[in-house]
Amino acid sequence: MTDTHDFYTLCETNDEHMEVYTIDLDCDDPFINGPILRYGFETVNHKLVSGFHVRGSSRKEKINLNKQLMVFIMHDDELWGWNSKELDRISQNQASNMYYLSDDSVCYLDTNSIIVGGKHIEHSEVKLIDCLFGSWKETCIYEEREKKAEILNFGVDNQRRRLIILSGIKNSKDKRDKFVTIFDIDTEQILVRIKIQSREIIGRLKSNLYNFTEGHIYYNNKVIKVRYDLLETFKGGEILEHQLFDHYSDVIKLKSSSDVIQCDTPL
Repeated sequence: MTDTHDFYTLCETNDEHMEVYTIDLDCDDPFINGPILRYGFETVNHKLVSGFHVRGSSRKEKINLNKQLMVFIMHDDELWGWNSKELDRISQNQASNMYYLSDDSVCYLDTNSIIVGGKHIEHSEVKLIDCLFGSWKETCIYEEREKKAEILNFGVDNQRRRLIILSGIKNSKDKRDKFVTIFDIDTEQILVRIKIQSREIIGRLKSNLYNFTEGHIYYNNKVIKVRYDLLETFKGGEILEHQLFDHYSDVIKLKSSSDVIQCDTPL
C-alpha cells in the first residue's frame, strides 16, 4: 500500500513470469489493473521473492510533481528496481533485509566477502535507496569502522528513523563478541554502542522475527524497550546493557498458556 492509497501485489504466473498488479483504493468501484510490470523467472536467475516495495506515482496528488512509479523487489540475495521503464539489478553484492523507511525510501544490507589478516570477513554496508522523480539514488548510510567487525543483522525504526544493528567481532578465543549499535539516519550519528551479553536480545535481533517501532521491539507476547530517553540525557556517558533495555513479558493477559498472539495483526 502506497501513500497515494494504491494497493500493489506481486504474482507468479503458470508460464514462469512475475507480474505486478494494482488497485486504486480511492476509486468508487475499485478494480484490478495490470499487469503494470511483467518479467520472466530467468531475468532474476529463478530466485524466489523475499521483499517487495512500491513508491507510488504523483498522478493523484493535487500538485503533480511527475514522480514516476517505482518498484523494488528482493529476489533471494539480489535487489532489483523498476522505474516505469526498465528493470535493473541494483545490488552488486549479496543483498538481504530490505526494510521500509518511507514511501520514498528503503534500506537493505549489502554484503561481500573480504580478507582481513588472512581470514575471510563478511563485510556489510547498510544502504539507503531514495526515490527521486524518475530514478533512485543509492547511498551507504552505515558500515562498521573496524574491518574485523561483521554486521550480523539490523532493524529499522521507521517512525524515529533509526537503525538497531547487531554486529560481531571475533576475540582472541576466535569467538564473536556481540555489540548493539543505535544509529540515527538523519544526523548520521551513532547514538550508542554497547557490548551485549543477553542471549534473548542477541537471538531476537539475529532472527529478524520482531517489529521495531518507536524504540520498542515487539515479539510474541513480549516487548523490549530501548531507552531513547536515556540516550538524550547521558550525552556521551556510559550506558550499561540493563539500563538501555527494559524487558516486559505477558503484555496481553492470555486465558491459557496454550493461547498465542497472532502475527501480522494490529496487536
